[in-house]
Amino acid sequence: MTPLIAVMGTAALVLLVLGVAGLALLMIRAGLKPTTAGAGLILLGMGVGLLLTGGIIQTALGDFPWMPLFVGPGVIAVLAGIAVVAWCSAAVGLLPLWMAILVGVSAAGALASNEQNTTILFVVPFAIALALMGGYLCVSALPSPHSRAYESRASTS
Repeated sequence: MTPLIAVMGTAALVLLVLGVAGLALLMIRAGLKPTTAGAGLILLGMGVGLLLTGGIIQTALGDFPWMPLFVGPGVIAVLAGIAVVAWCSAAVGLLPLWMAILVGVSAAGALASNEQNTTILFVVPFAIALALMGGYLCVSALPSPHSRAYESRASTS
């Protein structure tokens, strides 16, 4: 792994954690008890911790034969955490059910990916599902022309 790939991978993990944590905060604001969303966040945190720990060890020691013991469970925990948070956000009404199902199914498909061959392409539907989820949340946060928030913004400008 080149240093550029390591930096980009770490940045992607950090952005993923920030995005899912923000979604979990929105769910808590919407009234969901933090236990279910918290379980998803704990899974996500454990997975990211395993992946970062394995990466740090491999950077320090070079070729690390036990790296699959960090990567396998880490990836499973990250994908499961994201699926749990997406499902909880559908339960509280932040996302439509079809979108939570799309994220869950694409996360399951991403489990079959391997960065050392063409199965890495199984990650593409998962990335598209996450992008759709983010886009939906951004658009749904905008005030509609029929909402009081829109009217108050229009009258002040």
